[in-house]
Amino acid sequence: MTLPPLPAQPAGVPWPTQDWPIGELPAHTDRARLDQLLDRALGRPRADDLGETHAVLVVQGGRLVLERYGPGRRPDRTLPSWSMAKSVTQALVGLAVGDGLLDIHAPASVPEWRGGDDPRGAITLDLLLRMSSGLAYVEDYVPAVTDRSAFQPSGIKNP
Repeated sequence: MTLPPLPAQPAGVPWPTQDWPIGELPAHTDRARLDQLLDRALGRPRADDLGETHAVLVVQGGRLVLERYGPGRRPDRTLPSWSMAKSVTQALVGLAVGDGLLDIHAPASVPEWRGGDDPRGAITLDLLLRMSSGLAYVEDYVPAVTDRSAFQPSGIKNP
């Protein structure tokens, strides 16, 4: 199955740097219902069937149209993205590949792996993105930070 190409960025749509340009929610938005849903998702006590939601941001046409934070959360504080970062990374890499800027089948650009006999030099970005690089990794989030010292080469898996 081939995915259809993404539409081109329309002329005049700003790409934010430090601050997002602000826009309005579409006129047909039921703001009362949306606020009710956001109260449920971001409120305390949290809804048992939703898991944890700390913030909601909606961008449409390059403009921030909705921004809401849960208790104790603010736009100037970072949050762990957990597995969401993988989806965002995959999308951005896909855009770079589509623009011819990146070859995911070339060895990953990690200078520390460029030693002559370091087997990690054969690891491609494709393998890293699919989490099949062959690197051993202990995913232990105590206290909410992964122990990066647990990375150890364990041999390279073939794609």
